[in-house]
Amino acid sequence: MSTTNPFAKYTDPAASSDQDNPFAKYVQPVAAPVQPKRSLWTAINDNVIEVANAAAGNASAVANFVRPGNAASQWIDKNFIEAGQNKQSDVVKAEKARYAQEMEQAQGFGDEVSSTLGYVARNPLLAAAQAAGSFAGPGLAVGGARAAVGALGKKAATRAGLAAGAGFGMASAGGDAAGTAYELSRQGGATDEQALDAARGASVIPGAIGAAGGLVGAERLVAGAKGFTGGLAARALKTGAVEGAQEALEEGVTQYEGQRAAVPFNPELDPTKGVAGAATMGAVLGGMTGGGASLLTGQNQPARKPSEDLGLNPDSGPISKVA
Repeated sequence: MSTTNPFAKYTDPAASSDQDNPFAKYVQPVAAPVQPKRSLWTAINDNVIEVANAAAGNASAVANFVRPGNAASQWIDKNFIEAGQNKQSDVVKAEKARYAQEMEQAQGFGDEVSSTLGYVARNPLLAAAQAAGSFAGPGLAVGGARAAVGALGKKAATRAGLAAGAGFGMASAGGDAAGTAYELSRQGGATDEQALDAARGASVIPGAIGAAGGLVGAERLVAGAKGFTGGLAARALKTGAVEGAQEALEEGVTQYEGQRAAVPFNPELDPTKGVAGAATMGAVLGGMTGGGASLLTGQNQPARKPSEDLGLNPDSGPISKVA
């Protein structure tokens, strides 16, 4: 049996606007959510912290490469990275919380890519700060190696720089995957020894990709090796594309391997969760790093000759005449 709603005229959006609602004076207006704001100084502080935290994240990963779950890595994570995040503004905290929620609710690779690109688009300076901080470690490693053997000549310095870039890339990527695998395995009930075995297994492929990545892109230019040909903008685009592709592969594989290794202890864990988002973030930040490094090194780097792209040595043999 249907009944007439005596309050319909007060709740129906189509009701005439000139009808008085006798209950209106008892209804509190709902205030629109206040968007957090920040001053210029606060914005600068947010980005400085982001640079420092990204650099600290690399240091923690290298420590995990040596021994997953070690005290030094845990100290860095808790007393440096988490402490830094707590000191960032409410604006940054809200954005990171939103991104984390979107990634958690993502239904597939497309959602993860969209969420990641949206985060970067809303926070371009924060993303650039993260890119700069992520390159601080390998940049210092390459520069330090060059300086250490500088007295032996330019070629020796370049080779030392490339070796340092490869070594740091292997340790940071491998350690990142190892740290994730160790933590997730322990959460799934694994013993310390079981978690260590899972972590070491997870570090192999990301470490190899990281080592290869240390020989190309931004690290290569900082080491003093030959870069791409073309004008300033063309070189920046090419280097950014190479660095972006390499970082996309590295970050995606690192995310997958770190989670895959923990599946035996947590069968409900989806190893593909977050892979597309990590790869997308790696591509964006890598593109920024590669393009920025190319612009900063400018004309100082000798251009690669066409024959070198074919794996030939233009300084010896008959090909040297046409290279």
